[in-house]
Amino acid sequence: MPPRRKRRIDPALFELPVERIRAGEFSDVYFNRARAALRTSERAARVTWQVSVKKAGWLGGIDEAVALLKLCADDFAALEVLALYEGDRVEPWDTVLLVEGEYASFAHLETLVLGTLGRRTRICSNVRTLVDAARPKAIYFFGARSDHAALQAGDGFSAMVGGAASVSTDAQGRFLGKPGVAGFLVTSTRNQPIHANEYMRLYAMLEEANMPIGFHAHHNWNNEYTRQLNRFMSMHALSFVLSNMVHLTNWVVNGLPERFPKLKVMWIESGLAWVPFLMQRLDHEYLMRVSEAPLLKRLPSDYMREMFYTMQPMEATNLKLLEGTFEAINASAQLLYASDWPHWDFDVPARLFDLPFLDDKSKRNILGLNAARVFNLDVPARYRNPLDVAAE
Repeated sequence: MPPRRKRRIDPALFELPVERIRAGEFSDVYFNRARAALRTSERAARVTWQVSVKKAGWLGGIDEAVALLKLCADDFAALEVLALYEGDRVEPWDTVLLVEGEYASFAHLETLVLGTLGRRTRICSNVRTLVDAARPKAIYFFGARSDHAALQAGDGFSAMVGGAASVSTDAQGRFLGKPGVAGFLVTSTRNQPIHANEYMRLYAMLEEANMPIGFHAHHNWNNEYTRQLNRFMSMHALSFVLSNMVHLTNWVVNGLPERFPKLKVMWIESGLAWVPFLMQRLDHEYLMRVSEAPLLKRLPSDYMREMFYTMQPMEATNLKLLEGTFEAINASAQLLYASDWPHWDFDVPARLFDLPFLDDKSKRNILGLNAARVFNLDVPARYRNPLDVAAE
């Protein structure tokens, strides 16, 4: 399987003392001596450096470790670096980082990389363990009062990767709204209600930073309902949809669109066919029991129409139903193309581009411009005018 490609945090955000690190000030002395010996003897020592974990947990600090290599190695371009991602589940002796290249180029970074990974992974794993144990209650991270202030930003980020609902200082949340941080992603196969009061500060922070929150569906064959299904096809068809249906229902009925009207909410990898069903179902129930959703000022479907959705996997066996779905969710403005490549059910761009009921403007929006708006991305001038693209 080809490697995943995710956007890492901009190395500049870590504010590393680059020149002091390159000088070896923070490195164990024997690494500096090994580096000096190689340089003095003019020997080439090409090595493969493999970093593994000793205990199971959730990986933290890997973006900072990559940043150390990018900014502080002698020649990063000459190195081959493979790394896992923030929050990845790791088992004992899993390799989390692999570096191949001239040892003198990065020998002085071993102390810092190992220290960073060790600390941040411990925080990420401890928080995740607490989050799992405390469900359905949320966990706040108050590490600032028991450690050095300079550690707050990286520690806070690792705590939020581990599932902390919020952090106690602005420094711990400093990566919000910064280059390389596109938004906040929640895996939907979780049993914590998203309307719990503990999460309100997080939603307010994201709204203030003008960053989206995405709920990424996943399969689940282990709850009371899906355990009854005896085929993967059945589980795959229902569980991806069920998780996001539960969270979206809680989001709307508990009035979160009214409490956070500018927060961009996105539902990922659960297809589209379920959305018009839930719109009509919630409208039907709401009109009979308005008192149970006192914060709502409009129909549930009106709020849902202002949310964002990703198209994969797009159910297209009935184009008439699909066209109705696109109309119901205002797809031209609210739908984002997603491929989910290289999974077996991925969607190529042609799946959308070939739809006969979409005009060119809607196709351009869905294939890229809507995502640029959600994630606050700059669109090069050459791509803003469809005539320019058509002429190429």
